[in-house]
Amino acid sequence: MNWVALYEGVMEGSRCRECGACSEACPIVDVYPSRVVHEVYVRRGFDPWLCCSCQRCASVCPVGLNPRDEMFTLRRSLQWKDSNAEKQVAVHMRNLKKRGFLFPVGEVSNDERLETGLQPIACEKIASDIKKFVKCFDRVMETFAVGWGG
Repeated sequence: MNWVALYEGVMEGSRCRECGACSEACPIVDVYPSRVVHEVYVRRGFDPWLCCSCQRCASVCPVGLNPRDEMFTLRRSLQWKDSNAEKQVAVHMRNLKKRGFLFPVGEVSNDERLETGLQPIACEKIASDIKKFVKCFDRVMETFAVGWGG
């Protein structure tokens, strides 16, 4: 599949109204305030690697768009364009190994969950479990001499 042509076609035919609802719903915007999610539809050079795949953007879009899906399409197109996608993945893998999460989480996230009636997440336990898994996975990857961003 030609991901580059697919993504560029999405940008050209976007129905995005640039209302900002997706950015308001995005938890990554709290960490990176300059993030404008709808720009995935309208700006060349958009960085699709800051997406936690929560689908909040899609759930609030008034015209039924799914910015998360467009970010993943863009990721695939960048990989085919010989970009710095591999470096971005390496950064995310280092964060995963160091913190157990790709993005910062903690009490602020749990406060928001409690406000909406959701149960808190046991962040420390999840991070610990993920770190253990990543170390094991890292050893497997080293065994096969495959670099994965460690």
